[in-house]
Amino acid sequence: MKGKYFYQDHKENLEEEHIKFETHAETKDVGVERCDHMGKVSYANGELRCECGAAWSGSNLDALYDLFAK
Repeated sequence: MKGKYFYQDHKENLEEEHIKFETHAETKDVGVERCDHMGKVSYANGELRCECGAAWSGSNLDALYDLFAK
């Protein structure tokens, strides 16, 4: 049965190929904390930017700013 995660389904084959072809393997934990953007947004160069790095542009930025400012 195929799962939705390629690397979990083929883990054994990938480990064999790693050894066979002498590849460099590196693992990294990815953080799952998300920013809610509330109270952290400001206007910069015609865009709406959050302290976390997210940015929005286009129409209705004022409405979006009002939602994040609450």
